[in-house]
Amino acid sequence: MLDFPMPQFRVLIAEDDKVSARILQNALATLGHSWVSVADGGEAWEAIRNEPFAVVITDWIMPGLEGPELCRKIRGIRDRDYCYVLLVSSKDQRADHIAALEAGADDFLTKPIDREDLRARLAVAARILNMQARLERQKSEMETSSRIAEVSRNRFSQLFEGMPIACFTYDADCTVFEWNERAAEQYGFQPGEAIGRPVWALMGTGLVGTTQQELLRQVVQNVPFVDYMWSDGTRFVLASGLPLRGRDGSITGGILSAVDITRQKQAEELIANQLIELAETHRELGELNSRLAALATTDALTGIANHRAFHDRLAQRVQEAQRGRGFALAILDVDHFKRFNDEFGHQAGDQVLASVGATLKSNVGEGDFVARYGGEEFGVLFGGAGEAEAAVLCERLRTAIERIESPHRRITASFGVAAWDRERPTAPALIQCADAALYRAKAAGRNRVVRATPSTAISS
Repeated sequence: MLDFPMPQFRVLIAEDDKVSARILQNALATLGHSWVSVADGGEAWEAIRNEPFAVVITDWIMPGLEGPELCRKIRGIRDRDYCYVLLVSSKDQRADHIAALEAGADDFLTKPIDREDLRARLAVAARILNMQARLERQKSEMETSSRIAEVSRNRFSQLFEGMPIACFTYDADCTVFEWNERAAEQYGFQPGEAIGRPVWALMGTGLVGTTQQELLRQVVQNVPFVDYMWSDGTRFVLASGLPLRGRDGSITGGILSAVDITRQKQAEELIANQLIELAETHRELGELNSRLAALATTDALTGIANHRAFHDRLAQRVQEAQRGRGFALAILDVDHFKRFNDEFGHQAGDQVLASVGATLKSNVGEGDFVARYGGEEFGVLFGGAGEAEAAVLCERLRTAIERIESPHRRITASFGVAAWDRERPTAPALIQCADAALYRAKAAGRNRVVRATPSTAISS
């Protein structure tokens, strides 16, 4: 959990998906933020032009104006406090992230939106906005210092040295001629070592490359910049540059502030890695739950559905039958199964059950269901079949079982078949009818199929 104090924000939600918008609204309300919600990129831009928002949470794909274009428009606003932009998208490719950052987004939220993820991102936004506010105050102080310098150089030096962030002044050649104490701490050069050296020799060419050097030179041409991210891959700073003027108002150089945000970036990366690890854990847990669910409904010996799964499926079929889609149930029993165990051992009996289960599974239709009912009994549900049709299908199964090759003796089975109807409206009633038909099949000599009504048999 993050301990950073969370200020209250005025947030604009630009989201055309009602479910995602509602999730964001509820989460912001819980966190104490006020919000305005729009469902169109054009409406979002109009709202931003009329009212400053501390945070904008925008969907990537929206009617009117898409998220990246909205980011570019926001970044084009001048003379207004910084607006932190969270881009919401199901896009998760590196190229998409780079494109969004180039458009001006500060951070990402991945759909589906997670409340804890949102809270963590807003905590990061709070730190950035607080830092921005401090920078604005410090910028104001620096501007004040520049004006004071025209009157009193000594006063400027006192203010400059007291700045809580790394600051230095430089001339048109980007040579440092003032270097405060915080800059000395941050970059390891004391003022006596820094003065007279190029900026990049002190901060490092990784931080101050060709692009950054050009920005420094443009400041001297009266083109200031604010809050540019400079990084060498390890260190991260927010750099701002303002022109420095002499007594006559002419530009004599520039003053630059560099706020080190390396620890913040490391924290953000840590959060991102933790979110990735959490997603992987959830995926693995889902796979484990799926395997456990399969084990809970599978008979270990035969590999087909077990007694519990049979009753679950039978209850489902009864509900479907009540809505008009009939079915039939067959209960079959391996004939003289006890003799297999007594004469050849329990291992032989297990082999018989496994062979019968495999034969049933491979000889039923796609919409049918096979399960081990218990002991040497099996159940078969024939979807959409009447009793007569099911009896014919059972005869095929009986023949297939009779053809199983066994090293001991021939394997046969007896079948009892009952179809669902209004006289057998429940699962127990249907099972009772099929079981009674099975009993008659055994009494008639086994190895045959007997229907519940009428009491006819298809014998071997």
